[in-house]
Amino acid sequence: MTKVCWVSDFPLRGSSFGNVTYELLTRMPKDYYFEVLSLGYEGMPLKLTDNIRIFELKKAYQLRYYYSKFKPDTTVVFHSFWLLNSIANEMEVMTGKKILYIPVEGEEVPFEYRKHFFSFDTVATPSEYSRKVLKKSGINASVVPHGVDTAFFTPKPKAWHEFRFGYLGLNDIRKQIPRVMEAYARLGQGTLVIAAEKEGHYDLPNLAKQYNISPIFVEAKLNSLTLNREAVRDFLQSLDVYISPASESFGLPALEAQACGIPVIALEHGASKEVLGNGAVYCGVADLLETSIGKIGLISVSDLYRKMRFLIQVKEAYEKTASKALANAQNWTWENAVKKLTEVLES
Repeated sequence: MTKVCWVSDFPLRGSSFGNVTYELLTRMPKDYYFEVLSLGYEGMPLKLTDNIRIFELKKAYQLRYYYSKFKPDTTVVFHSFWLLNSIANEMEVMTGKKILYIPVEGEEVPFEYRKHFFSFDTVATPSEYSRKVLKKSGINASVVPHGVDTAFFTPKPKAWHEFRFGYLGLNDIRKQIPRVMEAYARLGQGTLVIAAEKEGHYDLPNLAKQYNISPIFVEAKLNSLTLNREAVRDFLQSLDVYISPASESFGLPALEAQACGIPVIALEHGASKEVLGNGAVYCGVADLLETSIGKIGLISVSDLYRKMRFLIQVKEAYEKTASKALANAQNWTWENAVKKLTEVLES
């Protein structure tokens, strides 16, 4: 049995890191035993399955205790540049093979983070786009994609309602929610539903007043622990169009929306075209923004407005894009993701 220490979010938390951890680990062969050190979990050790145990990780120094007890064959750190910085001084305690599995949204890896990558034996990332960005920074990586459970995320007949545009994600400068709100204000049609934290980078209710719009806010956001997997599915199934306005290293919610038969409007930057294929319509990049994770694309508000108007007004185009979205989602299976992860673990 191969013993793996997996450092990431709580698998039942509802964040993208938590969801991917859950989907991958619960499908891995049973000859892998996972000790999951979980950000966002507080409490006694939790047995998720016979080969998955969960432990809280609140402070970096806890790693020293866990490694003195676990002595794993392999460590996988699946998280962000922020976590790399947070645990940099403790990585020396990690035993066995060390694998970094990291999304990269920006056009480059900021210089101050690059040194951390070389503390790992292997680097993996979710998309070919991210792999190429890492390559430009002198870092070789393998692609371990995400997937979607098409038996769980399924189309659902809708009772009549006003046409709904929706977004689910962080209230963060990188995600560009104000640009979605501005495009919707120009459109003046349908309903906008936003599932994001009330507390975040933007004061969303105040912005809605400034734009003179009345979006529906789903405050039990994905990362707040209360919007579980079933609630995410129900939210996506209630939409007519999903908007993915940001640079993404993969873009899991958009793919899950496609599996529900929902067309996507996405930013033509990052991994969107690679993942969403022809089951989406794409908006141009108005400019690039320098952030802590590198340069990301800023979606063109006027282009987003035009694409929203196109899908709400041209029924034939809407139905064709919805059909292509559903077909594209079938290409992204968790079984393939598990195969790729197993190859990295055993290489």
